[in-house]
Amino acid sequence: MSDLTPPAPGVVAVEDDHDAPRNEALAFLSERERFALNIFEKTNTPPIASSTAERLFLLFLRGLTCDEISKLNPGFTLGQVVDARVRWLWDRHRREYDARLMTDGADAIKRAQFEAALLAADMLAASAKLNRERLHRFMVTGDERDLGDLSIGSLRALKETVEVLLRATRQDAPAPRGAPPAEGPGVVPVGHAPQGGVLELAAAKRASRKG
Repeated sequence: MSDLTPPAPGVVAVEDDHDAPRNEALAFLSERERFALNIFEKTNTPPIASSTAERLFLLFLRGLTCDEISKLNPGFTLGQVVDARVRWLWDRHRREYDARLMTDGADAIKRAQFEAALLAADMLAASAKLNRERLHRFMVTGDERDLGDLSIGSLRALKETVEVLLRATRQDAPAPRGAPPAEGPGVVPVGHAPQGGVLELAAAKRASRKG
């Protein structure tokens, strides 16, 4: 029996036994479902057709219980739905589906993340080129019209710019305790900023131009 199969009192499944798949399926049933299946088998109620059972399996695949499936389909008793679950090995097929979903889904998410990262990188590079040219012109002319819609005159704009820089250099995440300061291309360790700060350097540069 698979390791995923929960223990079930009174059910012994042997892999080389032709009843092993049925015993495996029975192991997942609740006491209420076992009782309903027992009544179904004693009353010789006709089973659900395979094509209909396939449609009901889609509900089971979405997490609905046999009881909920029966209530949504009043034409079928709980015993008939449980019989379809056992007869067509719904639990085994759902485990196989979940396993494929975990693998294929993870790959799809990774692809989407990489594509989104490439798009963000292209947009950031294009924005940096455009705004760098505007800033350079402004630094030469001092004419704020050269900035266009680029705002650099508020603390909020400065804060947003710093946050973008931190995210771009992956310095926005808190470092683990005891970890050394992050180093690498584009990363300036804390404590190594130029003396006087960015704002002071900018003010000194403007004053030197006026002189």
